Amino acid sequence: MYSNDIKQIELQIDTAKELVKDCDALDRLYKNKDFVRLIEKKYFQDEPVRLTHLLSDPRFQTPEARTKLHEQMLAVSLLLDFLRNINRTGDELREKVAEFEQERELALQEQE
Repeated sequence: MYSNDIKQIELQIDTAKELVKDCDALDRLYKNKDFVRLIEKKYFQDEPVRLTHLLSDPRFQTPEARTKLHEQMLAVSLLLDFLRNINRTGDELREKVAEFEQERELALQEQE
């Protein structure tokens, strides 16, 4: 295997490890009671319910008000999706790092 191939494998390892670090950071956040209370409970659970109820409020019947409510609902879903993607990607890459490292070792052995 060529030196460029090994460099490519090492780049994959470094990239994967960085993404796993993000997942680890997210895991630590979910162990923080304040994060769970404010983000998981209030923002991801209570806020969508509050916004949904406001859709039926007569004060929020104008197109502008409804647009603002929809934007706020979208913001909740985008953050939730962002965090889920970090978690999913990190979990998948934890397993891949070992595979990449094994691949690098084989490539280094071939070079000898």
